[in-house]
Amino acid sequence: MEMLETSTQTDQIDSEITGDHGVKPDESGSNATRVQLCNHTTGKIYADQLHTRQTKAGITAKTPSTAKPSIKNSACLASVMRPPIPGYLTAETGKRSKEEILAQATDFLQQYYESIKQYDTEEHNTRLHEVCDSICLTGTYELTSDELVFGAKTAWRNAPRCIGRIQWNNLEVFDCRHVTSAKQMFEAICKYLEYATNGGNIRSAITIFRQRVHGKGDFRVWNSQLIRYAGYLQPDGSVIGDPANVEFTQICEELGWSGEGGRFDVLPMLLQADGRKPEWFEIPPELILEVDIAHPKYDWFASLGLKWYGVPCVSDMQIDVGGIQFTATPFNGWYMGTEVGARNFGDTNRYNMLETVAKHMGLDTSSSLTLWKDLALIETNIAVLYSYKEAKVTIIDHHAAAESFMQHMDKEQRLRGGCPADWVWIVPPVSGSLCPVYHQEMLSYQMKPAFLYQVAAWKTQSDKKRKRLTTVKVVATAIRYLTRIMMKILANRSTLTILYATETGKSERFAHRIGDVFKTGFNVKVTCMEDYNTADLLNESFLLVVTSTFGNGEAPTNGEMFARDIKRLVKEKKTANQSNSNDLCSLSLNIRCIVLLFRYSVFGLGSTAYPEHFCKFAGTVDTMLNEVGGKRLTDVYKGDELGGQEEAFQEWARDVFKTACDIFPIHRGVNRKAILTMLGSDTSKMHKSYRIKPVTRQKEPDPLVQLGKIHKKKVFPCKMKDRKQLQSATSSRSTILITLDTQGRKDLSYQPGDHVAVFPTNDKELVHKIVSRLELEYTPDTVLQLEMQTDGQQVWTKVKRMPPCTIQEAFTRYLDITSPPTPDAMRMLAAYTASSDEREQIMLLGKGQSDYKTWINTCHPNIGDVLISFPSIRVPGWFLLDHLPLLKPRRYSISSCPKVNPNEIHITVAVVKYWTTASMESYHKGVCSTWLEELDIGAVVPAYIKPAPSFYLPSDIKKPVILIGNGTGIAPFRSFWQRRELEATCSNPPKFGKMTLVFGCRHPDIDDIYAEERSGAEKSGALLKVMKAYSRLHGKPKKYVQDVIKENPKLIFKHIYEEQGHVYVCGNNLMAADVRKTLVQILGSKGKMTSQEAQDYITNMRESGRYHEDLFGVVNRLSEPKSNTNRGATSTASSLWFMMKELQFWMLYASR
Repeated sequence: MEMLETSTQTDQIDSEITGDHGVKPDESGSNATRVQLCNHTTGKIYADQLHTRQTKAGITAKTPSTAKPSIKNSACLASVMRPPIPGYLTAETGKRSKEEILAQATDFLQQYYESIKQYDTEEHNTRLHEVCDSICLTGTYELTSDELVFGAKTAWRNAPRCIGRIQWNNLEVFDCRHVTSAKQMFEAICKYLEYATNGGNIRSAITIFRQRVHGKGDFRVWNSQLIRYAGYLQPDGSVIGDPANVEFTQICEELGWSGEGGRFDVLPMLLQADGRKPEWFEIPPELILEVDIAHPKYDWFASLGLKWYGVPCVSDMQIDVGGIQFTATPFNGWYMGTEVGARNFGDTNRYNMLETVAKHMGLDTSSSLTLWKDLALIETNIAVLYSYKEAKVTIIDHHAAAESFMQHMDKEQRLRGGCPADWVWIVPPVSGSLCPVYHQEMLSYQMKPAFLYQVAAWKTQSDKKRKRLTTVKVVATAIRYLTRIMMKILANRSTLTILYATETGKSERFAHRIGDVFKTGFNVKVTCMEDYNTADLLNESFLLVVTSTFGNGEAPTNGEMFARDIKRLVKEKKTANQSNSNDLCSLSLNIRCIVLLFRYSVFGLGSTAYPEHFCKFAGTVDTMLNEVGGKRLTDVYKGDELGGQEEAFQEWARDVFKTACDIFPIHRGVNRKAILTMLGSDTSKMHKSYRIKPVTRQKEPDPLVQLGKIHKKKVFPCKMKDRKQLQSATSSRSTILITLDTQGRKDLSYQPGDHVAVFPTNDKELVHKIVSRLELEYTPDTVLQLEMQTDGQQVWTKVKRMPPCTIQEAFTRYLDITSPPTPDAMRMLAAYTASSDEREQIMLLGKGQSDYKTWINTCHPNIGDVLISFPSIRVPGWFLLDHLPLLKPRRYSISSCPKVNPNEIHITVAVVKYWTTASMESYHKGVCSTWLEELDIGAVVPAYIKPAPSFYLPSDIKKPVILIGNGTGIAPFRSFWQRRELEATCSNPPKFGKMTLVFGCRHPDIDDIYAEERSGAEKSGALLKVMKAYSRLHGKPKKYVQDVIKENPKLIFKHIYEEQGHVYVCGNNLMAADVRKTLVQILGSKGKMTSQEAQDYITNMRESGRYHEDLFGVVNRLSEPKSNTNRGATSTASSLWFMMKELQFWMLYASR
């Protein structure tokens, strides 16, 4: 497209305007110069002559109606954000002459009085004389309120880059020219925001502050939009938050604002009145309308944690009306969906979410030929439109917006003879050719009044002010320069990629630890599995993996996509091998990458409380990496959280490092022995590396938002609706049915078989016990930020694992204070122990050997127990803030069917309370179960849904189902029979397969929970048969679920073998192992299989999705030892010493 410029040279038009675009002057012979614009879909022709009234900067247009355009052969600037032509979309910066102002004022007044049909009347001429006199005397004039309103509306009407101008005449104008201070600006903008937001029913509005006056400073809003998200530049050059706002964020921080370091921290308003120093103001939360982004089809989309604000208030432009410049004019329309979905989330220089979305969708991102970007972009835009609609926040899709613009253009052609429009900006960034505007020729020119771009406010400051505001930017530039030098040095080093997958964060910490070991000799990159593109294996030479295992040997949530991608690669390679393809170039990128070799090693984290699934996912990753062409450096190392995990990690790290040094080129100056010592805890300098700093919070944070940031989950509020005791009054134990009110939130919708994750708080007494033992510089209710100093640096950086909070909040909401300290933690605690005797005992436990294991199994101590048992420990607050694990959410199998219990979630909770040993008499409580037992009705319960599709009822409803569970293992089965009962009441009920329940508990009169409900389900036919096992019937031998199964071999064999039915097992892992052994025996005897064949059959059932397990570890109530458990005497000196110290404490406590 070509740029139009005002000229009297009409003869240039014929020779210069014609071209291949179908744009040509009107040949009708009219005196007015017209440009024909063709719609290539409909064939309709517009003849634009409005452009003849445009005003070019520097030309006095006293009679704009007679000004004629010329078009010069110049470069097209349509795609330039801010064209370097003063007056064309970009504001002029110099002082205007009286003649310029008078000319533009005359033109504007003509437009105004024409609009009210008073042109050339006495009123018009009188007003024109008033304005002329004012300009001659003062060099300027002031608009009346009506003129200001008309000018603002017309400026929007004339904006060539806006697709939504059809609403121009509905713009609400707030005249705030009387405001004199930044505080008054803030108050006025708050009122404007409240009006514009309107509870989500967005209203177009503008607020206009004082005009530019020569000799005085400007009024400016420094924000590009009133509501914007911060962008935090990281030392490695990456950005947390919105990269578009990095510079502005640094300026806000320079002026004293401090954000929380999250992806969606709302920046403050930075306001400047009369050229004075800018002041920042936190936007009141009630004025920030935000929309959480979810997807109508993909439940995982909500877990991405995306959100956006509802009101797009552009605030850094000026409006130029009648020669008067208004430099502070925040205004808004409403969003077109693509502005959020395609630009804000999709652009690579913004949130850059397309690859992440594509991976979650399971798309092949290895080649552009798969159009994965297009598919991901469309789904992201669908999510945005869906979410705004669900939240009842005004938004328009790009198809509707394009249609409305065509209506506007047609109307403007009839009313004004043209419509300025910049085709490059009008055509939406998605599905352009599907929109009618794509096929419509347009003419881009500048009309006055106009919205114009301005130079960023901070760039207009005096040299002294600019020096202070750009300090951070200069430092960042220096860092980038030094980084480039460093990169040249590192270029010759081998590259190591470390991948981790984790549910609790422990694997991530181990990954970074081994990264610190290797970075002295390698270029190290530590990445979460969900952020890794498996196509990058093509470039890998050295890969380490640190991962935990979730559920029944499955990948942690952030490792699921990686596992799926690697499985696909394995399948592709097998297919390629079968086709005997030796042509590397003919293979896909994914297959090519797996033909190449890379070295790797895997470390798994798990618990032997789940022996069958111990570190299973780590083993799976190891096998798959080998199958796709990787070569093992070492066998899989496994770390048991019940003991020896730290030692296993150190052994793995040493083995991998030594082996890698022999294979990969390591610089001669690297001291290998010194590097290996880094694996131990260097506690001597820890107090120099961390600090806690008091900070001020502008607003009280939302605990659910904070939990979501910490755990990278979207957390929602439920309300405690009801609590019911399920065991009899004579029982020494407690099992409760909790009813949570979801308040109709779709984010908390679920299916029978799913889990709900609940975020509890810690016991107040235990929190007080710990806090009272800390060395604190500040009171427990002081808001603190944990900061870390990197080695050899003077710069302190924020530790992101927790938001700024008080010590009390940290230990109550965020930190796990009930799990036993690890051997590594014990060794670090020794550095803060004054007593040499106590320090010796702590170091002995810190070795993680038999003394530590005996201590853990016997005492199960928490950090509070340790601080009291070793009274000479005086640990600083920062130490526990950084080294204690995070308080994990507790997951419960949902015990309700959503169709039977709408807007409710039921969970069955065994309340855990126990004494550890008779000698210690230490009373412990389950964190979440006790919290739920004591929580007030109506209180908020933070939660989210964890889908468990592998535990859903079979899609073929005719298949028989066997449900096996003991104790609270019956929880998910309650949801199953509730669903069957409901569906059985339909007018035309489907034919279901038989559902048999095998349930075990202690005694029918004590803990036979849901007995009446089960009986009703049996009568209704939802349950074919209920087989019960009681383990504490007086005078009778103990009977468990596996015993009942063994008593019914014919029925079991028929269901699982002859009828190809499904088996569901829920309960502790020991019971599940016994059930599997029993089923193997039945298959062997009834199916005439060998033991191995029967085991293989069960394995095949699991792999084909017919054997389902939902398991949990055994709660070891040490005051009730099992008869087959031989704990033995604690004979070691350390354990005896520790128990004596505990006994002394409890005797002293009792005496009080």
